[in-house]
Amino acid sequence: MKKLFIDDWRRAHKLLTVQAAALLAAASAAWDYVPTVRDYLDPAWLKWFALAMIVLRVINQTAVKKDEPAAN
Repeated sequence: MKKLFIDDWRRAHKLLTVQAAALLAAASAAWDYVPTVRDYLDPAWLKWFALAMIVLRVINQTAVKKDEPAAN
């Protein structure tokens, strides 16, 4: 059976792509529930944010493993 999760899934909140997706979700919720946000955000920003997420995904994110405690 293929692995479903990445090896360090417990540290996924430290990955830049996960943080970017959380920011996108927060902006989307703000767009729906806070009408003044619509005055500041142009709907066209979504395509640029999606492109940025693709670029972030292909960047090597090994920094998460660096803060792991040394195995004794």
